[in-house]
Amino acid sequence: MKKKIGFFVCSNGLGHFSRVLQISKYLISDFDIDIYCEKFQYEKFKPNLNVNFNFYKISNIRWDEALIKNEVNFERYLKWCTLYGPATLKYDIVVSDNLVGLARFRNDIILSGSFLWKDVFLSKFKENKITDYDNELLTKFNPLVITNKYVETGSLKNYNNKKSFGWGCSIKKMQTWDKAKKLVLAQPSLNYLESYNVFLNKLNTIPLGFKIETSVHKTANCCFVIRPGVGMLTHCIENYIPIIALYDNKDSNEIIELAKKVDKLGIGFSHNVNKSFNIKKLVNNTSNDIYNRVSFEKEGYKNIAQYIKGL
Repeated sequence: MKKKIGFFVCSNGLGHFSRVLQISKYLISDFDIDIYCEKFQYEKFKPNLNVNFNFYKISNIRWDEALIKNEVNFERYLKWCTLYGPATLKYDIVVSDNLVGLARFRNDIILSGSFLWKDVFLSKFKENKITDYDNELLTKFNPLVITNKYVETGSLKNYNNKKSFGWGCSIKKMQTWDKAKKLVLAQPSLNYLESYNVFLNKLNTIPLGFKIETSVHKTANCCFVIRPGVGMLTHCIENYIPIIALYDNKDSNEIIELAKKVDKLGIGFSHNVNKSFNIKKLVNNTSNDIYNRVSFEKEGYKNIAQYIKGL
């Protein structure tokens, strides 16, 4: 009989759900898999995987709503934890991406993520109940966290119980280009801050000499303009795409840190959407030859699955 594994996905955006799907496809032959998620996440991907999907009756964390309403919805988070926490007890292995609150019900839980929500809420709202609640559980249970070594942010950088892996993408042969022909403007998956849309719309009206695209499935001869979540960064790195990483100082510390990491990793440059844009800098930085100057570990999701199989 196969072991049972339960994945519990953060309600925010698409990146958490995408990561769980990628890890799951390497585990299907060894586990019976249940994935708990939002219906909108499932509808966006419509994954063809032989797993059971369970749609949430209430959401857990939605950072877009926290920004818009300027509030911490701890009551909903606690209600979600109370509703879904008991379900963790029926599995041999539980992976939470990246919701610490389930550790109260299952102290051998595995967390997956490159940041912790407690840091995000602390940076925006200072003292708050979600940060206090998660801090208490992390201190008490010290759960294992699976991370991407290149994009660990906040307190995860010094967390003492983690297993770090490379980028979760496959290894592809690189096709080089000296100058991109297409500029892909990737809209954020949720309505985070209007400043992103204002900037992208403005960029779309400037004669830059590129063909403007919005489909992130176009990868050849492209430069991507993105709000740099880990999923989108992984997609770009897999396909050797130079990146313009947008950020707004009002957004989460995770996004701001990830934008700056694009500069540090040497795979593009960051830009604050509220500042004037250097057109010349864009035009002169769309060659993907930058990837010949960096080296990354890849196949992270495959290696995470192998690690889980060995538990």
